[in-house]
Amino acid sequence: MADPSGAAAAPSEQGLGLLELMALLLDHRALLAALSLGFGAAALVVAMLMHPLYKAETTFVPETRQASLPAGLSSIAGQFGLSVGNQGSQSPYFYGDLLRSREVMTQVLRTRFRRPGRTDSAALLDILPISATTPRSRLDKALRKLDDRLGVIVDEQTNVVHVAVEMPGPQLAADVANRFVVALDSFNQVTRRSQGRAQRVFAEDQLTEAQHALNDAEDALRTFLVRNRSYQGWPQLELEYERLQRQVTMRQEVYQNLYREYESARLEEVNDTPIITVMDSAVAPTRKSKPVRWAFTVLGLTFGALLGLFIVLLRHYVARLRVMDGPGVRALGTAWRRARARRSPRSAE
Repeated sequence: MADPSGAAAAPSEQGLGLLELMALLLDHRALLAALSLGFGAAALVVAMLMHPLYKAETTFVPETRQASLPAGLSSIAGQFGLSVGNQGSQSPYFYGDLLRSREVMTQVLRTRFRRPGRTDSAALLDILPISATTPRSRLDKALRKLDDRLGVIVDEQTNVVHVAVEMPGPQLAADVANRFVVALDSFNQVTRRSQGRAQRVFAEDQLTEAQHALNDAEDALRTFLVRNRSYQGWPQLELEYERLQRQVTMRQEVYQNLYREYESARLEEVNDTPIITVMDSAVAPTRKSKPVRWAFTVLGLTFGALLGLFIVLLRHYVARLRVMDGPGVRALGTAWRRARARRSPRSAE
C-alpha cells in the first residue's frame, strides 16, 4: 500500500513547471497588476516632474590643409634643426577632441545666453543648476555637466562632424551648439595666426642674414675692383675676380629665393580663410529630448512586474517549505530550536 503522505510530498519536491507557474501567476494577478501599475504610474509622475531637456544639433566640415613652410625655408630649417617644416593635416577627430577640451568648454561656459523663459541673459555657468562651495569646484562641476550634455560624432566617410547639445531650453540648446562651433573656429584661428607669425619671423630672420651675406660679398668684389682696376691678363687676379663674382651671384640667388619665401610667409600670416565650413546651423528644437515619458513608464511597469513575480515566487517557496518535511527542513528546525534553547537560560538569569 502506498504511503499517502509520500505521494503528496513527491510532487511538491519537484521543480515549478510551466503550467503551475501560469496558474500561480493567475492566482496572484491582482498583486502583479497592482505592483506593475503602481510603479509605472510612479515612474510617469517622476518623468513629468523632471526638468525637460532639448537637443539641438549642428554639423560642420573642418578644413584639412597642409600647414608647412615652403620648400626653401623647410630645407633651411632642417639644417638648423628646427621643427617648423611639414605638419600633418588635422583630422576631424582632432576637432572632435578639441570640442571637449577645457579651453573651448570654458569659453562656452563664460559666454552669456538668454535664460530660458526670461528676457535677461547670464553666463551659461550661472544658467546651469550647479551648487558648489568654491568657484574652482563650481567650474569643474560645470565642465563635467557640459561634457555630459555634449555629443560629438565624426563621420569617417564624409569627415562631417556632428555636434549635439542638450539644454533646459530649446533656444538655449541651439545657441550653445552654435557657440561651440564659433569657439572652436576662434581657437583654431588664433592657433593658425600663431603658426603663421612664427613662420614669418623665421623667414624674416633668414632674409636678414642673406642680405648681410650678400652685402659682404658685394663689398669684397667692390674692394677687389678698386684695388685691381687692370686685372685682365693676370691669371691669379682673374681667378680671384671669378671667385668673388661667383660669391655675389650665389648670394643674390639665395636672397631672391628667401625674399619670395618671406613674401609667401607674410601672405600666409594674414590668411583669414575660415578653417571650418558650417553645413547646418543649430535651430531651436520643437520637442524635448529628455525625459522620455513612455520609456520611464515602460521601465516602471517592467520593474513592478518583476518585483511582483519575485514576491509571488518567494511566497510559493516559503509555503512549500512549510509543507515539506525533508531532512533539510528538519535540520533547519532543529538548529532553530537549539538556538532558542541557548538563549532561554540567559534570559531567565
